[in-house]
Amino acid sequence: MIFSSTKFILLYLPIVFAVYFLLNRYRLVSAGKLWLVAASLFFYINVTWVFFRATSVADAMTILKGLVDFNSISATPVASIPTADLAWAGTGADALLAHLPTGLAAHVVSYVTIAVAFVVCANRNSFELTTQGSATVQKTMWMAVLFAIAMYSTVHSTSTVFLYFNF
Repeated sequence: MIFSSTKFILLYLPIVFAVYFLLNRYRLVSAGKLWLVAASLFFYINVTWVFFRATSVADAMTILKGLVDFNSISATPVASIPTADLAWAGTGADALLAHLPTGLAAHVVSYVTIAVAFVVCANRNSFELTTQGSATVQKTMWMAVLFAIAMYSTVHSTSTVFLYFNF
């Protein structure tokens, strides 16, 4: 998505500015500025990451074109979707395909996960939870349980690959 492309000008910018002006209308000026920063960071990081990971400029351009190809969401035939992408839903996959475009139905778990991540990120983090209020036995026990779960997950992880060694 290049700055002069019609999809950037007619789709991305209007959405970003509409949310910005909506936040300012409700006197959430700081949230509006944060939205502009987040939207611009999202755009720049997505574009630069593609060039960082692509094997050639031609591959990078193909990926960037695919990022803004919204026609593929509804143009994907059901037969071309891998069975594993729909098998998790069982017979509910038929209901998903009846109400959603095939491209969305195949990846609905990913979209729901992203939505949940936005909700989780909007809440207070562990540091804020521990520093606000007084130290109670209940809070200490809750933190100990969370710490034990985190340590158990770390120790019993089967993957020993460090992602950044691949770069």
